[in-house]
This record gives sequence, structure tokens and C-alpha cells, in this order.
Amino acid sequence: MYGTEGFFLLNESPAGFDYELTSAFADFLGVQLDVRPFADPKRMLNSLKRGEIDLIASPFQFASEHLTHVEFGPAYQYFDQVIVTSNNNPKRNALVERYSMHADALKNKALEQGIQWQATLEYDSEELLQMVLAEEIGYTVTTSSILNRARLLNPELLPYEVINRNLPRRWLFSKSHNDALLGVMLEFFGQYRISGALKALNEAYFGHVQKINFVDTKSFIDAVNDTLPNYKEWFKKYADDLDWRLLAAVSYQESHWDPNAVSVTGVRGLMMLTRPTAREMGVTSRINPEQSIMGGSKYLAKMKQRLPARINEPDRTFMALAAYNIGLGHLEDARVLTQRAGLNPDLWVDVKQYLPLLRKKQYYTKTKFGYAHGDVAVQYVENIRRYYESLRFIDENIHQAATQ
Repeated sequence: MYGTEGFFLLNESPAGFDYELTSAFADFLGVQLDVRPFADPKRMLNSLKRGEIDLIASPFQFASEHLTHVEFGPAYQYFDQVIVTSNNNPKRNALVERYSMHADALKNKALEQGIQWQATLEYDSEELLQMVLAEEIGYTVTTSSILNRARLLNPELLPYEVINRNLPRRWLFSKSHNDALLGVMLEFFGQYRISGALKALNEAYFGHVQKINFVDTKSFIDAVNDTLPNYKEWFKKYADDLDWRLLAAVSYQESHWDPNAVSVTGVRGLMMLTRPTAREMGVTSRINPEQSIMGGSKYLAKMKQRLPARINEPDRTFMALAAYNIGLGHLEDARVLTQRAGLNPDLWVDVKQYLPLLRKKQYYTKTKFGYAHGDVAVQYVENIRRYYESLRFIDENIHQAATQ
């Protein structure tokens, strides 16, 4: 289905967690992927039952009574089922997607707590969350992954109650198929897990949205409106092959877009450059906003360029961000530790487990560059990823509004 987790267009190219996963499955089978996105879950399910589509890969979770004629693929992800409200929301009514498993769950809870509820086909889960924010409704039910992503921009959304934990996401396919389809699914997911690709895909889409800080997110949104316009054109001008919004996210993490920012270690400016780095990048004044942005962009691009060519996106960007913070040498030490442990040094999801070990004597004494605040570097990257996704969402919405 349409949505951030399922299928959407990014710069006119298809994207989404489910899209990438099914694309990998099609490649495994050696067939051409034919994507048919739906906005109506009932139509999607009926198309499966009529044999018009072969499988459903969607974040939409059907109620069990609608799944009597379908089979389930292997579990590939787990989520919590959450009742959501917002800060000081006075409403006692609730709305949830019709045909979803959330309807049954909300019905039971509503009876317990005196909440008036309805099911709808008019709005999807993301729209219902916006209605909670607008206090048009008091509650809805969604998955933990959808809620976490929504809170990147709207930290006022609150998990009121977790109804069920660790529920599986699975592909659905028609019972008219023989067991061969399930067999190849099991083989595909087995290989996809062993290779680390499934872990990396989950990391790319969900790894940075697990912890949302209300105060920090609210401050960021305010700064996007009040401060970013002062520097936006310079971020665009000097981004080159980088996404200017990523460069802006780095700058916010470094200085909160304060051109006079200075740390206890002496780094300064919007991009928090050291004196040697500034000199190397041709920056004569670190507190000059334009020069700082230019220098920071060049330095981040250099970090990406110096990584081994075999490291692919988005891991290449994640590791370059870590190197911007902690240095390429310490990042390489963590990659060596990762490889020694039998994991993949080219996947951020693996490397970020070993960066924090650079603070431990038993590990840093066996590395080339020694002690480092690797845990800080991991949090640094995750923060930038959240800022970047929020900024990208805001920017794209502004662009859409301007073209309508």
C-alpha cells in the first residue's frame, strides 16, 4: 500500500521498505517486479483472492476474519500495536482503519474505558495520527514503527497504551498457490538474513527512529522555521553531490545552526571545524557561515570518498557521518573489530555495535588509533538521520504545496 513503509516515489523513483524487499525477492526469482500500489485495503485483498496479484507486502495489518483464504509467508519484522493520543488531548472518541486488526483491539479497549470509536476507510493510519494531533479525535491505533516515524515531526504524539507486543509482519499470498511459493519465500528470507541484507534494510528504514526526544524535536522544528532560512541557500550552493538537507542536518547536530558556536575542544562555527580541517578545506574564518558550510561539505565529501569503494549506500553515508565526528581512523578501528567478530564491516548496522567498544580498554588497546567516544559517534549519526528525514519531509511538503 501507499505510505512511507510500503511504497512511495522519491525523486520520481520507487522507494519504500516493502518495495525494496519485494524487489530483492523478484531478483532472487529472476523475474520482473510488477508493483500495484493500493489505497484501499479491501480492494488489495480481493485482488489477491482473485489471482490478480501474487502476494501482498504491506504495513497494513488485516483483522484475522478477513484472512480465511490466504496463506502467510515467514515473519520478517516485528511490531507493537499501540493506542496513540497526544499531549493534553481532551477528546474521548477514536477512529481506526476499517478491516484492520486495530479495529478489534480498539473495540475491546473502548468498551473498557468508555471511548466512543468508529472504523473508517476514508483515512489511512498516517492521516489518523494527524487527526489526533489536530484534536479531531482523541485516539487511534497503529504500529510502533509508523508511530515512531510520525514522531520525527510530531513528538506530541504519545503511546497511550501498548495492546500487543512483538506481532509479526508477513507477506500474504493466495491459498490457490501450491507450496512451492512458500518454499522459495523461506529460501529467500533465509539467504537474505544470512547475508545481512535484511538487517541492513531494517536499519536503513527504521534504525534511527526508535528514540524520539520531545524537547529536541520541537526545538529542531522551530529552528527549521526560524533559523534555517538564513543559511538554506548556502547549504544548497555547496552541497555538490550531497543532499543539501543532509548537510543542513549535520550542521544542526554540530551547532544548532549557530555560526558562533564553540566547543570545549576548540571546534567552531556552523559545521564545527577544527583548525587543521578548516585550513585543509580552504576556510580562513570558521565563524563565517558561508565558509563554514563550504568547508564542512568538502570535508564530508572527502570522508565518503576515502571509504572503500565496496561500501554501498546508505551505509556509505552513515559511515562518512561517523568519520566526520570521530575520525576515519577510529571508524576503521571499529570496522576491524566488526570483522574480527565475524560480522560485516561494510554494514553500518554491524559497525555501530562495535564503535562503542572503542571506550573499553580490552578493545581500544588492540586497535591502531586507540581510545575514542564511539558511543557518541553512533548517537551522532542517528540524530542526523532523524533531522535529515524530518527536514526532507518538511521540504517535500513545501515543494508539493508550491506546485499545487
